[in-house]
Amino acid sequence: SRVVVLSPTHYYPINSIAVSSAEYFETPLGNIEVDQAAIQKLISNGSVEYLDQAFEREHALEVHLPFLQHKLEHFKLVPVIVGQILPEKVLPIFESFNTDDTLFVVSTDLSHFHDYQTCQEIDSNTTQIFTELDYSKLNSDNACGYYPLKGLFMWAQKNGFKLEVIDQRNSGDTAGDK
Repeated sequence: SRVVVLSPTHYYPINSIAVSSAEYFETPLGNIEVDQAAIQKLISNGSVEYLDQAFEREHALEVHLPFLQHKLEHFKLVPVIVGQILPEKVLPIFESFNTDDTLFVVSTDLSHFHDYQTCQEIDSNTTQIFTELDYSKLNSDNACGYYPLKGLFMWAQKNGFKLEVIDQRNSGDTAGDK
């Protein structure tokens, strides 16, 4: 019934965690209600701040919304943009909503602007980091969403979770231009 989407920021540099004051996010499939009560919970414990400017041009969060609308009948959204911060600062978001009615989505691409072979090598190394949940090895060369990922991996380690890679592809595999 609640989806917390954590994404990096590509256009608005911040050294904090931003949430939106919007009442809903609009997609071609309709509006998604923003869970302002959940956001207030995060604001009250000092984990996040309202910063609507961070959302204005950011695509990393929004690309997931139509997929979520297609798969889930109804949910409230907690949109979160994670800036350049320590993983310990992201951890409270996962801990605040560690319930059966909450789904976490962490948005990221992996490597960028490499030839196909180099991309395959970098991304294979990155998925190995994922399976080990080794957030100390994540950086901008592995994944643009490495700040929210570090928080996720720290939370997963703390709770004894394991990560299983189901599939790994890049745009060369999906769009055909290698």
